[in-house]
Amino acid sequence: MNTQHLGDAYDYVKKVILETLKKGLQKKIYVLPMFTDTFNDERLASNYEQTPLAFYKNLTSCDEIEHRVILKQQTEGNIDDDKWIKRTEYFDNRNLDHYIVFIDPDKGINGKGHKYVSYEEIANVARDNNILVVYDESFTRAKHTEKVREVQQKIAEIEKTGIEKTGIHCFYLNLNKQLCFAFISKDKNLLEKAKELLIKRNVALLSRLIPEENSSQVEPPQEGLGE
Repeated sequence: MNTQHLGDAYDYVKKVILETLKKGLQKKIYVLPMFTDTFNDERLASNYEQTPLAFYKNLTSCDEIEHRVILKQQTEGNIDDDKWIKRTEYFDNRNLDHYIVFIDPDKGINGKGHKYVSYEEIANVARDNNILVVYDESFTRAKHTEKVREVQQKIAEIEKTGIEKTGIHCFYLNLNKQLCFAFISKDKNLLEKAKELLIKRNVALLSRLIPEENSSQVEPPQEGLGE
């Protein structure tokens, strides 16, 4: 999450998705925002009791959040543990059973640099009874059929990494030529329930969901953001 983009249109899409899952699945939300920089501690406006972090927490409807920023490079010596965290510690050793876990990288899944989350890091967070929602805009602006193939290749890699570690399943919500959300879980029934909620609550069109490669659901969407 790039804090400079806080409150843009994509953030409100995140809000709708997370609120729908929280109410429908009756699970708490844990957010790994992957902040690219520290929040300025000043209030958003001098006349209002509102800070950027409080705004983001409300935006994601989260119950718990990792507010610290990942160090861009390993460092020796003392660091401020209240503001910074090593990347090797960020995705490991967390008790995230029974949560909806929202991972909010600046760019998406499996790219170079600190603005992406890797397949391995996703697999590390997956647990028996949780579901991951991962923001991903790391796609080329391709035609729909090419986009489907691109997404399905990424789904295959996510599931392949998950099988090696924990065994996970995945589908994508495709909102426009670039923006997507990945939904990931070890529990296939939980994943199907999430998919059903998104459709029945009119949050997503069936044609916008991209499942595993062996599925026939590749019809081009009829409407959506930014197309």
